[in-house]
Amino acid sequence: MNKFIQRGLVAVGALSTVFVSSSAFAVSAAETAITDAVTSGETMVGLVAPGVIGIAAIMMGVGIAVAWLKK
Repeated sequence: MNKFIQRGLVAVGALSTVFVSSSAFAVSAAETAITDAVTSGETMVGLVAPGVIGIAAIMMGVGIAVAWLKK
């Protein structure tokens, strides 16, 4: 009877190890996904900000040229 109890405890210990490692993997995967999203967001902001400034500069230049041509 003791052998069955000991084997049962070993099986429970092995299963608990599997569940703990799978939850640790889930946390790691979530952290990786969040880090990737933040990096992607920073890249998008880095691309959009100069684009908006560039479009504003072009429109200002066109406005100045049109105003100059109207004179």
